Amino acid sequence: MSKKSTLALLLLSAVVCFLPGAVRAADLTVTVAGLESDDGNVHIALYSDPAGFPKSDGMLSEVRAKPKDRQATWVFKNLAAGTFAIAVFHDANGNGSFDQGAFKIPLEDYGFSMGARAFFSAPDFDEAAFPLPEEGRTIVIDLGN
Repeated sequence: MSKKSTLALLLLSAVVCFLPGAVRAADLTVTVAGLESDDGNVHIALYSDPAGFPKSDGMLSEVRAKPKDRQATWVFKNLAAGTFAIAVFHDANGNGSFDQGAFKIPLEDYGFSMGARAFFSAPDFDEAAFPLPEEGRTIVIDLGN
């Protein structure tokens, strides 16, 4: 390959890498700490749309992570940089659902990103939202046990 061809290829590669709109994948690591036990699974739901938060049909992605040493970790890979929110619950009995009692009082531990708190209803997306930069990010949600 000639010097001109090599230089042209390098220049084209550099231009493509720095185009505005060039999509770079980011990883989001979510650790849920403070679990009461290692029983069952931890459901981790990722949201990017405020209108869908924290509804089950509004999730961008949902995973079940197996707890170990009273915490569970999951890495969401190859996400586009943007704004996200997370809702989690510890399904300690492993029945696959978020158990609630009378008046819809939660019977299982739950939490949201950014320490957002529920008060008679789930927090708004804006309260739980965080930016995910291109270089990725780690979020810790402590359920307080």
